Amino acid sequence: MKDNVIVFVEVKTRHKNSPERPQDAVTRKKQRLIIKAADAYITFFDLNFEARFDIISVIVTNKGTEIEHIDDAFIPLLK
Repeated sequence: MKDNVIVFVEVKTRHKNSPERPQDAVTRKKQRLIIKAADAYITFFDLNFEARFDIISVIVTNKGTEIEHIDDAFIPLLK
């Protein structure tokens, strides 16, 4: 929860030499699954909050990790 918004976060990790960025792994299909799970959670607990979907991108390098927090990474669509 943040500012009366329930935040669902998908964390993706890739190595520095990976051909895709971590956030690119959150495909439209994956987004639909996350949205469906979020809806089930909100319904089960009878919550009345706005939802937001973020992605945490983690890139592993030889020197450690690079972390990026992407707010509102995707918006639920009706389709």
